[in-house]
Amino acid sequence: MVLIIMGISDCNQVAPKPKTEVEKLPPATQQGKYTFGCLVNGKAFVTRTTLDVYAFYQSGVMSIGGQRDDTDQSVFFSINDPNIVEGTTYVFDNKSQLTHFASYWILNSTINCDYETKVNNNTAQLTITKFDQVNLIVSGTFK
Repeated sequence: MVLIIMGISDCNQVAPKPKTEVEKLPPATQQGKYTFGCLVNGKAFVTRTTLDVYAFYQSGVMSIGGQRDDTDQSVFFSINDPNIVEGTTYVFDNKSQLTHFASYWILNSTINCDYETKVNNNTAQLTITKFDQVNLIVSGTFK
């Protein structure tokens, strides 16, 4: 009899509300947690492991990116600026192609799609919110 009552009481539970695409993104951090996420065509793109995130700064060029092997997708940002300062916003468009650009790729046997701000007539921007060369931390927000 107890099992039947417990089973009936479970029927009254409300299913959790699905997360919005923005809620699926990792929280913004300033600690260097090796997370990467952004919206691509309104859908959350989030890396699954720390191995799928990369960032480097060498010879005045910063590269930040993430990939998803399970979906064959990659997102990549490149900024050519020897004087990167926290709070700087970089606009990615076809006019900025010599100094910085953003790319998105889907590459697999059935889909071959790429998008680059230096080619397409769309605009995006990346704001560097933390740039710590000593502790190797770069954080930012992308629109």
